[in-house]
Amino acid sequence: MVILLLYLTAQFSPQYTQFVRSPRSDTIFVRLIRGTYNISDFSDNPVVLWFYRTHVESPEADSLLKKSGLRPNFHLSAVLRWEATEADNHRTAAEKLHLAAHFDSSAVENFLSFLSLGFSHRDISYIATALSLPVFSNLRTQLYLATNIGILLMAAVFLSGFIYVIVKMIYYLPVLSHQFLPRIHAGPVDIVKALILLAPVLVLRNLYIAFIVYAFLLIFVLNKRELGWLRFTLLILLLMYVLSIPLTNFIIFLKERNNTYRLYETVYYDASPDVTAATDQEKALLAYGLKHQGRSTEALALYKELYDNGYRTAAVSNNLANIYFAQDEIARAESLYTESLLREDRGEPYFNKGLIKLRNIEYTESDRYMSEARRRGFSSIHKDPVDIKPTNQDFLDILLSEQFTFDGIVKLVYVIPFFVLLALSFIGLHFSAPYFCSSCNRALCRDCIKDIEGETLCTYCFEKFKSTKKTETETDLRRVVSKTKERTQQIIRYGINIVVPGAGLIYIGRHMAGLILVGIVMIGYLPLLFPDIFILPAGWIALRFDALFRFLAIFIAILAYIISFSAIREYHAH
Repeated sequence: MVILLLYLTAQFSPQYTQFVRSPRSDTIFVRLIRGTYNISDFSDNPVVLWFYRTHVESPEADSLLKKSGLRPNFHLSAVLRWEATEADNHRTAAEKLHLAAHFDSSAVENFLSFLSLGFSHRDISYIATALSLPVFSNLRTQLYLATNIGILLMAAVFLSGFIYVIVKMIYYLPVLSHQFLPRIHAGPVDIVKALILLAPVLVLRNLYIAFIVYAFLLIFVLNKRELGWLRFTLLILLLMYVLSIPLTNFIIFLKERNNTYRLYETVYYDASPDVTAATDQEKALLAYGLKHQGRSTEALALYKELYDNGYRTAAVSNNLANIYFAQDEIARAESLYTESLLREDRGEPYFNKGLIKLRNIEYTESDRYMSEARRRGFSSIHKDPVDIKPTNQDFLDILLSEQFTFDGIVKLVYVIPFFVLLALSFIGLHFSAPYFCSSCNRALCRDCIKDIEGETLCTYCFEKFKSTKKTETETDLRRVVSKTKERTQQIIRYGINIVVPGAGLIYIGRHMAGLILVGIVMIGYLPLLFPDIFILPAGWIALRFDALFRFLAIFIAILAYIISFSAIREYHAH
């Protein structure tokens, strides 16, 4: 962790690295310790403030840093979040997080850390702070949420399908064990065959293999309605796989493994990674980042290259004009502003041209251009020209233009069995009905069916009812058998629903309600049961938010229990 902190601090800026290596840093630090200097003397120097606070616990330095006008700095924010994780109490952690949010208010880690702090300590002020952070406009946050929500939905759909298959397997297991060869009509043999069928769960303990095996077996026994819901689940899984293909590029971006992230870091953070720009769009983004890091000469060269090569977007023309404006080449700047406002209906070129008119003491024209800028939704309190900023869509276009791979989050080889199962479900593989004794619900095959006045019975019930000599005795016997059957079914229904809220609805045939409820429950359970499936961006440092996930899981589970048990009770009443 110390190595990580040193690395993150080294990413601060070249100025910080130079300051630390210079003798001046030792001189200033010694004089601050002795009281010759006061830290407030360096209120406008964030480099000295940061250097001092890394060596001395200084609330005053933290307070002054909150007032500094630094560009967003993800690395300093990460260091402060780590300090928050090591804090002795939640108030100290909150102070560190507030400073972290000052350095990078758009980092999703700060948002989740404040939420975690709020739920852990039941303090709504932390939650209010989290909700006030502008995190959702940040591309990194958007990709983080899109990727993990996609993973969450895929996992929830798979587990919902798995629960559907398992519930139906519980219902049809006696049938399958009875129908498969060898068909020996003896209870112990059926039990042995049932144990063999349970091997994917009992021995392999692999959810994927169990899903594939049991879905295949159920194709032989499910009725048309139940088979339709199995097909629906398989179709959704295939659709989720197709939608997940672009997420692989998002993950590479979040892990800082591609050039697009380094380009993004150059544009939005005070960092200078090694980045290459192959396309005109990438060069325009790189030029913007270099300009805002104070490397105007390199930015000018890139903008001029783009302009001369015919890549003359509104942003390129406007931002190139701003560099000329700073160099007092007013005529060239004005010409480029005019070109920019003709290319795209934006407020920035109007505002910038209004500044030129104001500089030339053309007040009427200046006011007209400023009014045009406001009419287009742009205004600024600055008296310097304003650049047209890159948008999230610019980076998304680059990400989506990169080559996709079919072996991303989910390997293609794992998806093929779903397609095969879907195809098999339409072929018409099916055992012959009926499957159950109408009296005791015991599994049947054609060889062991007995019939009394059109009623399908097993051999045991047939002999029992046939042996009775009085109608009243047979009626009482049927009532006892029926009650036993209903009691057994009731225990199974409630037992399944206790294990997974909503699964009991699938058992009683309310498939849509059951699948939706199970899916919602899985969304609540997954972050707690399988936290490793989710993607954490590179440099992830945040407070643990288990408390938040526990709260959501408990809330969803309670709601699901109330809804599902009410529906099962209503079903039982009817």
